[in-house]
Amino acid sequence: IGKILSRVHSVVTKARHHPLVLPDKKTKEESDALEQTARPGDEGETVACSCGRPANSVELMLDCDDCHRWFHAACVGIHNETEVPKFWSCDDCNLMEQVKVQ
Repeated sequence: IGKILSRVHSVVTKARHHPLVLPDKKTKEESDALEQTARPGDEGETVACSCGRPANSVELMLDCDDCHRWFHAACVGIHNETEVPKFWSCDDCNLMEQVKVQ
């Protein structure tokens, strides 16, 4: 029990010092103003994939329709362009939406 309590204490302490930070959702005006031809390597674009790898020109990348951060399609379970949905939100934005609903 001592090891379990010690682990729980360390997790709680870490969560207090490094709280979960969710991305800001873009307003409709900001989203409408974004250039539709933006690419992940362009200035001002953010690659936020959980794998930590940068964008490259050969991999399919997805732009979150809410926060407009880029992710490798393969990392989010999409393996070819025919699988790309019309609207796609990253896990962070989906989580933020679920938190708002509760």
